[in-house]
Amino acid sequence: MRISALFRRRFSVYIPSVNMTRRLFRFLIIAVPPLLLLPFLLSPRLFAQSSSPSLTDALGRNTEQRAEVAFNMFVVGSMYEFQEDFTKAFTAYEAALGYDDDAEIHAAAARCALALNRSSAAIDHLGQATLRRPDVLQWKRMLGELYLSHGHADSASTVLTDVVRRDSADLPTRILLAEARMKAGAWQAASDLLYPLASNTSVGHEDRLRIGKLYFQKALEQQTDIVRAIAVFDTLHAAFPEDWRPLWFRGAVLFNEGNTDASIESFEQVLELAPDNREAAAILVRALVSRQRYRKAIDILEDLHRRGQADVQLLLMLGEIHALAGDTASARSVWEEGLRRHPDNADLRQRLEQLPAQP
Repeated sequence: MRISALFRRRFSVYIPSVNMTRRLFRFLIIAVPPLLLLPFLLSPRLFAQSSSPSLTDALGRNTEQRAEVAFNMFVVGSMYEFQEDFTKAFTAYEAALGYDDDAEIHAAAARCALALNRSSAAIDHLGQATLRRPDVLQWKRMLGELYLSHGHADSASTVLTDVVRRDSADLPTRILLAEARMKAGAWQAASDLLYPLASNTSVGHEDRLRIGKLYFQKALEQQTDIVRAIAVFDTLHAAFPEDWRPLWFRGAVLFNEGNTDASIESFEQVLELAPDNREAAAILVRALVSRQRYRKAIDILEDLHRRGQADVQLLLMLGEIHALAGDTASARSVWEEGLRRHPDNADLRQRLEQLPAQP
């Protein structure tokens, strides 16, 4: 007999209403230490069999009694879990599993294991729960996420494929499955899942940006699927014109591919939306310098300087671009300012020493 049936049978006859059940359960959890309730919860029939050689033998002869003991230990575990004493709750749930290998008990043990950062135990218990109840997709999703976060991409892909097969409307799990397939080395299968989702308005803003990030990582690290990646970034920018991240992805991939002018255009748009974005500014300055557009690069760095972001790296870069443009006087002025702020910085001192002597 499983836990749900036991609960209905044993408690509905004593408590006249659901609300009263909840109030009593809450009172017992808060007011009484869970272990003190154990004699109340255990069936009196277990204590009546004192002539038996042992409690274990008595339980072994009666499957229903074993299920009742499992249920009672499950209730104790639930009380501890409610009190956020996850160590004792986990112990109680594992004790319950000694009497009834029930899916719900495994799932409860997995929750506590996660709260205790015991991921391996959580994976083991969720695996057992899903074997017994393959219809509970929430457990399978959680198991897939745990597999993925611990580097088991093939196992994650297997579990999440089944979730998507059973629930085709679960779009976030499709993204998770694509990530698992990507990490398992099956990028094309992952891309085929992700590409239509990037333009799907039923997918949330951050989930669609997550798709963009996956294409960005693949395009930047392995120079794969560039055309689709750029199309995804353009789709995301059109959908979320105030979000600078699709433009950043686009600009970085284009710069990496050697399309400098298009990269410059993207990063200029990023700075219009996020003027303090130092990383975008740094890439844009590099792209401008490669095109010998020194004045524009200087303007960007001086704007950051005015915004109070004049750290050593910015001052080094600004002085170097002045020097490239032939304006050694401005380069000297910038580096001297930097040395006054950071008198022990060897790089600034070296740059000044390399400048031609003043007339």
